[in-house]
Formats: sequence, C-alpha cells, structure tokens
Amino acid sequence: MPPAKNTLQSLAPLAVSTEAMERLLRHLSRLAFKLTPTFELRTLPTADELAQGSDLGLTLQTLTLYAQTGRAWDWEGPEEAVDAIQTVVEALFSGPEGDPVPIAPSQEGMLDANNALHLVLLAAWARAQVGLRQPVTAKALSCLAGVDVHAVDLAIREGELQVEDPAARPRLVVAESARAWLEVRGAPGFR
Repeated sequence: MPPAKNTLQSLAPLAVSTEAMERLLRHLSRLAFKLTPTFELRTLPTADELAQGSDLGLTLQTLTLYAQTGRAWDWEGPEEAVDAIQTVVEALFSGPEGDPVPIAPSQEGMLDANNALHLVLLAAWARAQVGLRQPVTAKALSCLAGVDVHAVDLAIREGELQVEDPAARPRLVVAESARAWLEVRGAPGFR
C-alpha cells in the first residue's frame, strides 16, 4: 500500500504547531477584515511566536509528541490527552457560538489524514482511546500506526484486528486488539 502523504513519525511538533498558528492567524485576519472599520487588529504575533509561546501552541507540540510516542512532559494519562485534544478542537474548529466539535467516530470524516494537524488529532485520539480501553476507528488507528486505512481494513478482514460490530460504519476496533496489533508492529509506546 502506498504510504500516506504525511506520516505521524515524520512530523516535527513545532512545525505542526506553527502550521496551525498560521491557519489561525489567517482566519483572524479574515475575521478582522469583516469587522472593519469598528474593529482593528493592530499587531499580531507571528505564527512562530504563537507556536512557541502560547498555551495553544505548546499544547499542540505536546499533543504531537504524545501521538508519536505515548509520552508527554507532565501528562499522567490518556485523560489529559483527551482534554488537550478538546482544547485544540475548541480553539481551532468551533464556531462563533463556541459549539464544541468533539473528535468522535461520527466526526472523523471531517478530518483529512493528509493534513498534519488532522493527522496528529486522529493519532492522539486513537492512542488515548486505546489507553482508556475504548474502541478506536480504523481511520484513527491507521494514523497512529502510520499506515493507510486500507492496511487496517485488511488486518480486520484477515482477523488480525477484532471489531465490535463488523456491520457498523465506521468500524470500531476493540482496544485490546488494537493495542496488540500496535505492539506487534513495533509502534512507539506500545512495545
């Protein structure tokens, strides 16, 4: 199978954070333009400054590291990763009314695994779900494993991965099965 455009292990945490901050700044600029002349943005920090010095930028870096390795500087468990994912999603994907956009199987279709930020969110979500002994989608598991989703589908068909309900879409891989499959593959944090 051809590899995904980005792979989790190839991403630099600071680069993921900087790219997300660039998108956020472009959005803020477009929004500010729509509010003129009564609203004016005077000075904005650079994307690099936000990536390195803001809470959101540092959270994105930590989340990338967690997705890649299962470790984060001071997080004690997957619950903290879930909180960080929610923080990032609320900041970058919620609407003006603040409606949260949870990362859940029904919303994963909105995320593109070829986008570095989306890849990190999906992989971190998969790692956290497995850590919490919750089922994980084939798409999120593929992001964490660094393989195309078709490789996960093949593993399901060949019985290497067990799913909760084979007829359900999206298919949810049983956490224990996902953990064992990741261990066999030598995925960081699962060896």
